[in-house]
Amino acid sequence: MTPPRLRRTAWMLTAFYAGFHFVMTHIPPGRLPSPHVPDKTLHFLSYGMISGCLYISLWLGGVSIKRAALMVLFLTASFGVFDEILQAPIGRTPELLDWVADVSAALVAVTCFTIVRLAIRKRDEPPVAPLQGD
Repeated sequence: MTPPRLRRTAWMLTAFYAGFHFVMTHIPPGRLPSPHVPDKTLHFLSYGMISGCLYISLWLGGVSIKRAALMVLFLTASFGVFDEILQAPIGRTPELLDWVADVSAALVAVTCFTIVRLAIRKRDEPPVAPLQGD
């Protein structure tokens, strides 16, 4: 069982990063320095971080592999849609390809963390004793 303090910390970091992301993506154009990185790369990296934090928080909370994967994909895709739609009122342009980069990052994060969880589960399984013949 994961200690409650670790679970709380994971959720706080997830919420902090998602909030930071939301604020940074809703600053009007021209108010931030350009990072000289393609926009889709920034989307991919940021949503990969959000997805990874969310997956770890769910994992530490004891959520099953399948449910964690589905929740991360659904929540990240939903967050991405609202993030894109809410950028229009401040003069930024919502783009479908930004959302595709967001969901792609979630898919990569979910795949990576699922592989890690399966490997850990396999490692922790007790060895199967060979059957004794007569």
